[in-house]
Amino acid sequence: MVSGRLDQTISELIETHKVELAADWIERIKAHPGGRTMDLIDRDTLTRETRALLEALATGFRSESYDNIEHPEFAEAVRLLKDLSTSRAQRGFSPSETATSVLCLKDSLLNILQSEYGTDPERLHTGIIVMNKVIDQLALVTFETFTQVRETLITSQHLALEHSTPVVSIWEGMLLMPLMGIIDTQRAQQIIENLLDTIVSTGSRVAILDLTAVPAFDTRVAQHIIKTVSAAKMLGADVIVTGISPDAAQTLTKLGVDLSILDTCGGLISGVAAGYQRLGKEVRDIGD
Repeated sequence: MVSGRLDQTISELIETHKVELAADWIERIKAHPGGRTMDLIDRDTLTRETRALLEALATGFRSESYDNIEHPEFAEAVRLLKDLSTSRAQRGFSPSETATSVLCLKDSLLNILQSEYGTDPERLHTGIIVMNKVIDQLALVTFETFTQVRETLITSQHLALEHSTPVVSIWEGMLLMPLMGIIDTQRAQQIIENLLDTIVSTGSRVAILDLTAVPAFDTRVAQHIIKTVSAAKMLGADVIVTGISPDAAQTLTKLGVDLSILDTCGGLISGVAAGYQRLGKEVRDIGD
């Protein structure tokens, strides 16, 4: 363990530069290749989270065992990261995206350490070692918590939705399947099977997939939907996708997902109207 003055200095550096650190940390998260943090969470929320974490880290570095996050002084930082991981899992982030957002702090802190200890290579080296050890431990906590929460969410969804991904016949020849929650590979397969079985049993020519209640829409979810549409077309049914939010549409565009195969409508009402048109019917006021 290094001298007692180093941990105090790191704590003081975080306190002194917390606004600068938070801003730089957010920019690094934003610039990380493949990251969707800024697409799924607003900047004000992210700023509050990063500043609170920096405050908690400053407290942790004041402890005698500042290189061990099991020390009581790190309790608040660990609690905040567990809360953040839970929130990220519920918003549809991936485990790597969540852990990477913590690891991005390394480069932000490194700039501050280099500025402070640039003329003292030994002290800079020691500070970097301590910083890396602490942040790596915190990233591991983040990853483990995220994985546990994600597994719990998916298990709960499978139990709750095993028999509740309904395919509703809303008109002769037209089906509606409203989707809710996180769509993983196992559930996507169930969705495809349920929809195709119902298309065959009812002889339907139109099916509407409503995604209004799907919390996160990324490449993985898009591919599952595309597979469902392709399979339905092989059975002679057209699929209309509704409920893709503007944010989700922008995210998919940024990710370069080819949605040309999808027939989309903004909302469920317009989707149902389009479905009636496919059946040679129309929706109009009774007085017309």
